[in-house]
Amino acid sequence: MKFISIALLLLSPAILLAQQEPDKIEIEERISEDEVPDLVKQRMSMLFDTKAKIKWYQERNESFQNFEAKVVKNKRRYSIEFDTLFNIQDIEVEYDLDELSEETKTGLTNYFDSNYSSYKIRRIQLQLSGDFESLAKYCKEGILDQLRIRYEIEFEGKEEDSFIYYEGLFEKSGSLVKRRHIILNTSDNISY
Repeated sequence: MKFISIALLLLSPAILLAQQEPDKIEIEERISEDEVPDLVKQRMSMLFDTKAKIKWYQERNESFQNFEAKVVKNKRRYSIEFDTLFNIQDIEVEYDLDELSEETKTGLTNYFDSNYSSYKIRRIQLQLSGDFESLAKYCKEGILDQLRIRYEIEFEGKEEDSFIYYEGLFEKSGSLVKRRHIILNTSDNISY
């Protein structure tokens, strides 16, 4: 019995560490169009009008480096992320809370009310993923068929006596997929 107690005592820090959520630490740096691989530029031209002004970024963290294009179309902000093989990882489109479905708003409200004594939503992005043809169809025609729809939400949630800044990924139902603590260095992160 003492052996089991000692083993549990020794393992408890490892168990706690395994349950901790990874922090979001990303550096986003503006780059020139000349620094963007031709394949990435070619794919962007298939998604958006070539007249659209595209701002290019390189995003890095401890485990990846990718390219990101930001563009405004019909007064809506789009962010297109490309993985290391230059495939589209996802497209994120900025949304307001009142644009979400009632099902999504109800699910989000239930999540936030049951997990935080107080909260403030800072940014909502519709996150679309799927094959290239389906993503292109969305960018050209606004058709969401065959796309996985999720929401990436930046929010502050009050835990105990302080607010903590998080990024949460939510299903259309409003249920949480994952949550990461955001570590900001305002000089390294660029907003639109």
